[in-house]
Amino acid sequence: MEFIAVTLGDGNDWNDHIEMLDYAFDEHYPKKIIEKGMKIKIAEIDGEKYSMVAAEDFTVAFKEHDKVNYDIISHMSEDLKAPINAGEKVGYLEIRCNELTVGSVDIISESEIREVSEIRLKNSFYNSFTHVVKRLLA
Repeated sequence: MEFIAVTLGDGNDWNDHIEMLDYAFDEHYPKKIIEKGMKIKIAEIDGEKYSMVAAEDFTVAFKEHDKVNYDIISHMSEDLKAPINAGEKVGYLEIRCNELTVGSVDIISESEIREVSEIRLKNSFYNSFTHVVKRLLA
């Protein structure tokens, strides 16, 4: 959790900064809202299912006894197309606390997504290979 203390034209700024930061850390606690790698969506691309995940953690400082409502709004295309590299941004999450946007986290592809022709070629090779091995072992 990070806080910033700023004073302008204060002759006692060092001590005031200490007081402000002590207050902030005493009165607030961190709440992790989004965890890195958290599955956001399972997307179907070219007939295969792929996980889209959060790129990083997101933590918000809440006051001890305050009830805070937060929303996570996903901004991600519904029609993703291959190819997509592992770790490539495919959208973002908007984090809102009490109707105010407080941050965002990228949504990334958990794995590499190849084009249909590459997937079909790989599957075709695998099927041919297993067929040959079965015939040799028979």
